Amino acid sequence: MAGQKTVISLDIGKYAVKALWAETRKNNIAIQRIETIRLPQDASDLTELIKPWIKKLQLTGKNCILSLPAQEIIFQPLTLPPSDPRTIEQAASIEVIRFNEMASEAMEYGYLPFRGSPGERRLLLAMVRPSILTPILSTINTLEIKILDLIPVPAALFAVFADSPENHSLQPVAFVEIGHSVTSLAVGMGGELIFARTFPAGGRTFTEAIARAKKITHSQADTLKQTASFADKDEEVRKSIEEAAVLWLSELKSCLSVYSSLFSARTHRIAKIYITGGGSELNGFIQHIASRIEIPVARPSVIIEGMPQTQLASSLTVATGLAKIALLKKPEQRLSLLPRHLRDELVFRQQKPYWIASAAVAGLTFAVFLAGGMHDIKRKESHLQKQRAGLARRQELAAKIEESRLRIEQIKTMSQPLQSLLTVGSRIRDILITISSLTSLRDKDRITMICDADSYFSQKPFSPYRKSIEDTTKPSLYSKPMEKEEKTPPPINTIIIEGYTSVPDFSTVHELIIKIASLDFVKNADLLRDDKLTTDASDKNASLPPDFLRFVIEVKLKEI
Repeated sequence: MAGQKTVISLDIGKYAVKALWAETRKNNIAIQRIETIRLPQDASDLTELIKPWIKKLQLTGKNCILSLPAQEIIFQPLTLPPSDPRTIEQAASIEVIRFNEMASEAMEYGYLPFRGSPGERRLLLAMVRPSILTPILSTINTLEIKILDLIPVPAALFAVFADSPENHSLQPVAFVEIGHSVTSLAVGMGGELIFARTFPAGGRTFTEAIARAKKITHSQADTLKQTASFADKDEEVRKSIEEAAVLWLSELKSCLSVYSSLFSARTHRIAKIYITGGGSELNGFIQHIASRIEIPVARPSVIIEGMPQTQLASSLTVATGLAKIALLKKPEQRLSLLPRHLRDELVFRQQKPYWIASAAVAGLTFAVFLAGGMHDIKRKESHLQKQRAGLARRQELAAKIEESRLRIEQIKTMSQPLQSLLTVGSRIRDILITISSLTSLRDKDRITMICDADSYFSQKPFSPYRKSIEDTTKPSLYSKPMEKEEKTPPPINTIIIEGYTSVPDFSTVHELIIKIASLDFVKNADLLRDDKLTTDASDKNASLPPDFLRFVIEVKLKEI
């Protein structure tokens, strides 16, 4: 009923049914609509009589709070001393187990805690047999009404006056509701219900007394009761209602005696009794009871918006209390005897919209997260594809750069011998000029080779440096290329002059050596070997005379 602002209360009695629509206004209730139906006393099936009325009022399928007749309910106040380690709930459960053992059936129960003496914990326990609840719940199911709660009549009676100034006094106050066949008693103190009882005497007691005295039917006696009083001119009527009042008062005093035995402290003496209900409408009844009891007696002065005070005091007290319990939601006034399985069903029914809403919100949230996740995945996939494309381009560019670098290194390596040769080219030219200036060499000597020493003495022909297959492999962006030692050809600092001479003493060769050594860029010049030339048919120099001697001159150059 969380958030509920309008409620329907049903007080289903044996001879009348009252329906009341109420709503909350400024922390109180206001009556919107009142409907009642009287039931015949000799009807065999009251449910079939009530069902058309329920359908007419469109109560089928509506949530209603109902009263539970209290004549079969056991009310038991309990006191827990300060040393008792049990909680209020545990104490109530243990007390119910004790009653279950005596009654041989699992009783439904409810309880209300209330304040006791300093250090004490008290509660009012209410228990009812399942055999009493089953016909009531069956009637509710037949009427197709959804039950919100099942409240005992004394608890509903107390709820009407719980917030009244009289009930907030320091002493207990008793509230009495006289029904058709049963009178309910509720005692409250400081806004808390501390005692409840019922006894089988009500308005019908006075009707039967008049019927016996006048020897008329119950319906005739009930009509006569509307105008009868304790000062009636008809002596038979006056005596009959006085006798009925004595019987009713004795039952009330018996209940008050039970209360006094349970609450014997001086501070728990009842200060005042408020009487309401249809049975109290007998003329002079309140004054008659007040004159025969020591406790002050009066009618309640609570005013409910939308309801005349006379109606409240007569027959709609219980229905009004049910509405207040449902609307104001005060746990300290809610003594529920609704079976546990129906409570669970009620909680499920009340929370079902929230669960559905929560499930819908959770589903929507999941859908939003899923859609967001899919969008994010697609966005990241697109970004990843761009990254991969960019990475492929960078790898391709890195491969091209590495290829260009290797080509440049190869060209550089291949050009180094040429650079070295160009560096000494001018010196070789001067050496050639020097050699050609010696006229003595023209007929006697022959120069066959002028080259650098490394090329002359190497066993293989000169070949420029080339990268291996491993060096030309495309580099990876994730690994640093291995640095390799560059093989740079040494600079040309030694020139070899090879030739042949016909002068046995090598005088012309020595003249040539002296001439070359005189050059300013020559560090040293010397004869390396003077072997005699051996020729054969395959020798390219076989045309030379056999007396020619081979010579090799080593010319060391100064550093540039």
